[in-house]
Amino acid sequence: MEVILLQNVPTLGKKNEIKRVADGYALNFLVPKKLACLATSAKKTELAKLQEKVILNKTETLAHLDEIVQKIKTLGKLAFTVKATKTGKLYAAITEEKIAEHLQEKIKASLESKQIILATAIKTTGEHSATIRLNQNKECTLKIVVEAEKTN
Repeated sequence: MEVILLQNVPTLGKKNEIKRVADGYALNFLVPKKLACLATSAKKTELAKLQEKVILNKTETLAHLDEIVQKIKTLGKLAFTVKATKTGKLYAAITEEKIAEHLQEKIKASLESKQIILATAIKTTGEHSATIRLNQNKECTLKIVVEAEKTN
């Protein structure tokens, strides 16, 4: 008997896979526990449409991420002007949250602070580097320039 898995089943397969199982296993265990449904032709067609939609969404997402990477590369660097001591030490460190907020304003795209990775906290003026990881496969490097605020 063929069934479509509605959830991941550790010994059988992943969600939305079509599997051939024994009749008793399907009717007495998988279907009553709502782990699977019978694979009728209508359900198979519905599953195919769902999989097409998922593939389309993935390609759109990847295209959007490529666009964000291109905007970041075009931007090149992100400049901050903050209060600092005469020796170049900042009064307040520049955090991933501040970088994400500033970058969102510049490129008009949504980023989360957890997507920005700093090797060390930015606590001095000068040039620093940050890695922006949009997903497991898409990342880019951004130069961050920190300048001291001019005082009168």
